Amino acid sequence: MGTIILDTKSSDATLTSRKIKQAQIMVPTTHVPVIDDLKLTLRQTVKIEDSQKLVVTSGSDTSITIIDMKNRKTEKSINVGSSIYGIVHKDGKLFYNGCTSGLCVVSLDDDSITQLVNDTLSRHSSIIIWSDQLYYINDDSVTCCDLSGTFKWRLELASFLKRARGITVDNHGRVYVSGFHSHNVVVISPDGNKHKVLLSQKDNIFWPQTLFLIAK
Repeated sequence: MGTIILDTKSSDATLTSRKIKQAQIMVPTTHVPVIDDLKLTLRQTVKIEDSQKLVVTSGSDTSITIIDMKNRKTEKSINVGSSIYGIVHKDGKLFYNGCTSGLCVVSLDDDSITQLVNDTLSRHSSIIIWSDQLYYINDDSVTCCDLSGTFKWRLELASFLKRARGITVDNHGRVYVSGFHSHNVVVISPDGNKHKVLLSQKDNIFWPQTLFLIAK
């Protein structure tokens, strides 16, 4: 039927029992410090002011409400006798847009009210303070005066700024104004002599209102 030849030779292969191999696997251990090993190092101390006030106005409401944020309670309410559509704080005084009452300031010391500018302002007339100067918008103009109401300059921007709404200022005194209907943002030099369109519809600016600048 045929011949079967069995040829045997040595091999270098080593067979290892699975159980023996498993026994030789070393599982690493991770040292977890106990809470007694935890130490804190002081990096920075942040001081929280004892007095934290929030000033609230409500447009046609004639009162300015001051809230103590520390205890979440109303500290006092000041009735100024006019609508209030914009407000800013400086040195213990609140400057606000009083609409038909013009630009006014109320002292937080005695609640006394002083009219700084005798002019009817739009309810969209925002105000901002930089250093000792106050800027406010009224329709399509930007006006600068000092904190006593003394006139410094006015810039009429109706040719390319329609329905001015928001206003802010940077650390160099440059003024930024948004045009709601003109879909742009205009920057004005501190003296009011120069201005240019900074952003427009080409920059996807549509119906801009409030402006806020993060100063560095």
